[in-house]
Amino acid sequence: MKEKTLYAFFALVLIISSGLYAGGSILFVANMVDDIILPHDEAIIARLEKMGFTVTHRYTKTLTGEEAKDYDYIYISESSVSGDVTDKFKNSEKPIFSCEMWIGDEMGFTGEEQNVDNGNYEYRSKEIKIVKPDHPLAGG
Repeated sequence: MKEKTLYAFFALVLIISSGLYAGGSILFVANMVDDIILPHDEAIIARLEKMGFTVTHRYTKTLTGEEAKDYDYIYISESSVSGDVTDKFKNSEKPIFSCEMWIGDEMGFTGEEQNVDNGNYEYRSKEIKIVKPDHPLAGG
């Protein structure tokens, strides 16, 4: 699981550090322990801020999906509790960087059948279908 989180984080860093997306605001959705941001989340936030982003950390339990409209991007940390995030951002038009693998089915990123559509199985596809070639993430 840590390996997938690292890949997602590095993908985010590559996209952002390419210069195409420098700056803007990020809603950083993460868990907290005793009202304290977890150290690995602090490190990611610090890196994003150093890159010129304005980052607002929000605790998953108290968050509503409506708040996403005020930000340019949504980052869902792996520290998020999937039961607290579920599909809160499913209808958001903002780019979502999700490191929380257990919300894939609720968000519509995957099908719902565990170990078939999501979960622990070998990657089966070597292709990606770009449905909006003019979108900036598709290089358009």
